[in-house]
Amino acid sequence: LTKMPFRVSAGKAYGPGIFDMKAGIVQALFALESIRESQVPVHKRLVFLWTSDEEIGSESSRKLIEAEAQRSDAVFVLEPSFGPRGLLKTSRKGVGEAELIVHGRSSHAGLAPEKGINAVHELAAQITRLEKWNDLRRGVTINADIVSGGSRANVIADPIVGLGWSDDAKGKPDKYREIEQCHNEACRQVLLPRHESCPLMP
Repeated sequence: LTKMPFRVSAGKAYGPGIFDMKAGIVQALFALESIRESQVPVHKRLVFLWTSDEEIGSESSRKLIEAEAQRSDAVFVLEPSFGPRGLLKTSRKGVGEAELIVHGRSSHAGLAPEKGINAVHELAAQITRLEKWNDLRRGVTINADIVSGGSRANVIADPIVGLGWSDDAKGKPDKYREIEQCHNEACRQVLLPRHESCPLMP
């Protein structure tokens, strides 16, 4: 707020949250006001459901969202579109997650490097291959998220190294199955010598 304070200038609001997703709330309220002013008969119950944990996976609001969805005939996700034309968003991208685990062999990096198997190196090679699965033209985006492993700077990484990645093709079954197959192939195929990959964990 110090670097980007909220302000209103020339009828426009500036500051954190004015686009995603506060602008959608404003749109919803103006739409409701328009319906009331035009006295258009509404034959369905209108529900506004606003949650605050969407960006981190909706862990606390998931049950509430699912319960309300089961009672609803239609749902509008009022997230404003990007760009000055303000085009209506007619579809949303889903997210899938997977974990690739690589096992190595610990050894002193200076005294006996030939006895070690560095799991981090294998994981780096897997991430490089994973990046090639992106296909923006087909709407497939894959991102390596959280990587962890290793114990000390002078020890070849032996602990299990986990990689979580997300893909935005879950709303399209054919694309998601294709990516899932790639995930499984990545788990079975070791790219560097003397490494062992584990089965894919959902």
